[in-house]
Amino acid sequence: MKSLFILLGLLASVFALPTEEIHIISRLEPRHIELPLPEGAGPLPNGSNQHSSRIINGRDAAPGTLKYQAGLVIDNRGFCGGSLIRHNFVLTAAHCVDDASSTQVVLGAHDIHKQLNTQQVIVSRIHYVHYGWDRSTLSNDVALIKIRSVANNPSVRIIPLAPKNAVDFANSHATLSGWGRMSDDSNQIANYLQVVQLKIMTNRRCNLNFLGVIQSQHICTQGSYGDYNAGACNGDSGGPLVVSGLQVGIVSFGFPRCSAGMPSVYARVSAFADFIESVVERH
Repeated sequence: MKSLFILLGLLASVFALPTEEIHIISRLEPRHIELPLPEGAGPLPNGSNQHSSRIINGRDAAPGTLKYQAGLVIDNRGFCGGSLIRHNFVLTAAHCVDDASSTQVVLGAHDIHKQLNTQQVIVSRIHYVHYGWDRSTLSNDVALIKIRSVANNPSVRIIPLAPKNAVDFANSHATLSGWGRMSDDSNQIANYLQVVQLKIMTNRRCNLNFLGVIQSQHICTQGSYGDYNAGACNGDSGGPLVVSGLQVGIVSFGFPRCSAGMPSVYARVSAFADFIESVVERH
């Protein structure tokens, strides 16, 4: 157990990016929560390292198709993803906003560099971080941001959440989206919103890579899909993992090299249904 906490103590930063302002994205430099590769660890069987690109190995999303996606600029120095779950609430990762004073929420964006008439930009100083969030164990990595109600806009829509009694989604095909960097060689997030298809794995299989860190409150996607490596990378933190129109995960953490063919880990939305509902109802 001591070695586990030493390992977790080496976690660096978040799948997030330092920034100055939302429309000078070219100046951003990535940072994220990552788990160092343990000795002997590597991609699971059937993984492939032939292609090094991961969201990483996504593609440009069709403009206006992922209407729930949010881009978050935290204190003018960090960038994360999020999702619109109510007209006045955005869901994200706790590690994105646990020390934030204010967050600029960008909705309806495609090219994150440009201000377009599809966008709504809302500044919030109200963050509800899960009371059990713990950076040392990566537990309860969930937070909500309260915003003024979004205006009626065909480019912005709420995404429904997986309910408390949802299945575990193992072996389901899922969609991940975000502006995270697209390769390990890049130090910038993507210009255009990226999307990639992934496959959810069992927690037991995921834990073979993470040495017992994975809990029932987590959900993992394979580090490879078909013949390429795929998953979340720096800048994708807090973003949504979606199965059949339901958000099932929130990007949480991974290994240092996004292209290593290792799993990406998410907070399991169904495990936090009570927390999310209590915040929304009370506030």
